[in-house]
Amino acid sequence: MVINKTKELSELLASSWFGFPSKLFLVLNGNYYYSTFSKNNIHSTLTTSRIDYFSTQLSFKPDRWKILDIFSMFEFILWQILFAMLNPTLEVDFWNRDFMNEWDMVLDNISFDSKIRIIKSRLNWKERRKIWKLDNLKWVRNQFAHTLNIKYIEYCDKFLHENYELFKKDVLESWELLIWIYVKIWNQEDLQDYIISQYTIKKEELSRKTVLVN
Repeated sequence: MVINKTKELSELLASSWFGFPSKLFLVLNGNYYYSTFSKNNIHSTLTTSRIDYFSTQLSFKPDRWKILDIFSMFEFILWQILFAMLNPTLEVDFWNRDFMNEWDMVLDNISFDSKIRIIKSRLNWKERRKIWKLDNLKWVRNQFAHTLNIKYIEYCDKFLHENYELFKKDVLESWELLIWIYVKIWNQEDLQDYIISQYTIKKEELSRKTVLVN
């Protein structure tokens, strides 16, 4: 079962004595799973957030810091989508620090706007029609970079505080669309199986090396 596999994956990562898979992101069983560093930067923790957690970040009225947190989450999923698009066959060594750092340097230097345009270019025309709301949202993000007072931020030709319900609706729909795109590229159960198999292979390789050294 998927739930048992997810539990297995979580236990494997928690007990990993040879490092952690960087930038792992899974969408399974109504949850998001993403790898995070432990305090000693040796072990990986599989952190879990419920999918509805994203909607709880949207307060009843505009809050500068919560909105900026939301855009950091958009940055995160855009990174994941581009990474998946450029590695569609899942031949990725998540444990290879140099490999993942190189991808970090490449993708982190692509602007928010450029990430959206690249993703659009890979979608069919029906899918591109659904992603247009991101263009409106990125305008809000740009305004935050240049405006200190949130009451002067605009969304769709109105002040954000006057149009906040539409903003929240568009944020949630855009997030769901981006998750859908990500899951479409990388089947999440296949990704989970891949990580478990890679963990097993790497553990066996290191065990053999340890035996040879001893």
